[in-house]
Amino acid sequence: VAHPSPWITTVAAGTHPRGTVRRYLAEGATGPFFATTFAVLNAGATTAHALWRFQRDDGGIVTRPFRVPPRTRLTLEAATVAGIDAASFATLAEADTSLVIDRTMTWDGRRYGSHTETALAGPDTTWYLAEGATTGGFRLYYLLQNPQTTPTTATITYLRPAPAAPVVRTYTLPAEARVSIDVNVVPGLGATDVSAVVAATAPI
Repeated sequence: VAHPSPWITTVAAGTHPRGTVRRYLAEGATGPFFATTFAVLNAGATTAHALWRFQRDDGGIVTRPFRVPPRTRLTLEAATVAGIDAASFATLAEADTSLVIDRTMTWDGRRYGSHTETALAGPDTTWYLAEGATTGGFRLYYLLQNPQTTPTTATITYLRPAPAAPVVRTYTLPAEARVSIDVNVVPGLGATDVSAVVAATAPI
């Protein structure tokens, strides 16, 4: 079944004509080590027209339109989408009706490890991250998704065990992009437990 012509025109331009419902996922990666899978549920009685915007670490944006029939679940393997088949990325999903979206990442060809995240309904200017460690072989990353059409900044206050003072760093987030922060290499955070407060000048 063909999409209505306004859908075709605006999707070709990388936008959604009726994208009133948005879902956000900051983490995603594909390549020799990582695999990313999206599970999408349309629990409604009408077909959902969806547009996925994959926002890569390098600032590139890849779009992928598709439809979800009513009362149907679909699976999308990120590696099948040209442009993110070997990339790190965040995801912004737009649709004309409500969707439930989960993202599962696995690693190594044996898929010996995995974790799953449910898409967020909206960005915010403040985030709290209670758990983190850079000791004992752990590698800690913070992934910041800026879905805005303009750049923004985020100030992270890294909280270390007392009596160590907090470490504060400010990062520039390009428009419609993801920024990955390797916490292990931040001065003062190379071997510690750490929590964080992320405060941005626009919702991320």
